[in-house]
Amino acid sequence: MRHRKPLVGFTATGYESLRGLLKKGYADGDDLGSQVSVWFGGNLVAELAGGFTDKTYSTQYNINTLQQVFSSSKFVTSMVFLHLIDTGRLKLSDPVVKYWPEFGEGGKEHVTVGLLLQHHGGVAFLDKERVPTLEEMLDLDVLAAKIAGQPHNFGGKPVSAYHAVTRGWYLNEVARRATGGMSVRQIMYKEILPKLNGGNKVFGVEDPLSNGSFPYEFHYGIPDTPEALAHSVRSRVVQLDSSPIWYRLVHILTPAWVSKLFGQGSVPTALIKAVFLKGSVQNKALFGSGPAFVHNKMFPWSYNDPTSRRSESPSFNGLTNARTLARIAELALTASSIAKLRSLKLVLDISAKGLALEPSGRRVPQSGSMDGVEQAGVWSGLNWTME
Repeated sequence: MRHRKPLVGFTATGYESLRGLLKKGYADGDDLGSQVSVWFGGNLVAELAGGFTDKTYSTQYNINTLQQVFSSSKFVTSMVFLHLIDTGRLKLSDPVVKYWPEFGEGGKEHVTVGLLLQHHGGVAFLDKERVPTLEEMLDLDVLAAKIAGQPHNFGGKPVSAYHAVTRGWYLNEVARRATGGMSVRQIMYKEILPKLNGGNKVFGVEDPLSNGSFPYEFHYGIPDTPEALAHSVRSRVVQLDSSPIWYRLVHILTPAWVSKLFGQGSVPTALIKAVFLKGSVQNKALFGSGPAFVHNKMFPWSYNDPTSRRSESPSFNGLTNARTLARIAELALTASSIAKLRSLKLVLDISAKGLALEPSGRRVPQSGSMDGVEQAGVWSGLNWTME
């Protein structure tokens, strides 16, 4: 308790209890440091940060601290693709091979952009010889060449299977081909964030931070340039930490009914299979398709690797803060406008109806099914699982 400092930030009237919840997490040892940002009715009603960035307890976790957000990166990547759809650079119904002919190898010639976004692309996992190394992740040309020929996991059938690691790599190459070379990272910096930040040219100037305050920001890995931005991001990203290995194993092996007695959530069956059944679809999708370093170090510490942190991996390597994620989600849910981007209207339609709208207005139905990796019934749009 001697290490704990007061929370920073604010809460609007009616949201004061959030402070107590965060403080309890720090006191109980469940959380080392965290942020929370809440939008309601188009207004920011709470923004808090507290705790510390690591167990030295020397640096406070603040509003501007950056965190790797893993699969929340997928949601933001979907927003980028809705922007590309809205600006007429691709369509959900287009086969991926229209933009990336090499992708058609291995029975994937009928996979559409929409199916890939929806985790129906048949590339939920990679064969061992196609799993990229850390160095290959940094070279997008090399990465694309290595994964293009991956055979369809399900013989060409549009099976729902969570693309935990691979989705972002494939989508990034589609984006590059559809835009004449711009990666998802570049689209985020050049077209999305400037509009999200009120039209200001946030990145591309010597000092990316305006008036000492941090704008909304989302980084697909730590960029190499400009140096001011690279240094700013690198200095604020926290190192990942977790509970001891023995604690996690006990949690995994504890029966669901016992966990429920103690008010704890149970571990999904799919995750148990991923951990213990080597060669299962779950194991290959969640652990077997990432870079080689994942096989040698425990999650999540393996993702602290500096080379991995530089990679542009849109499925798992997003670096951001609660402020930005909450703002993007709020805009998606309310169909507000980022500088008149109609793509947010597309998000609303997808979320509310399970439908995808193309610029022509034609609706493309999404499907509900049993996901082959998560082993749960899902009804998903372009990355949102709807319950």
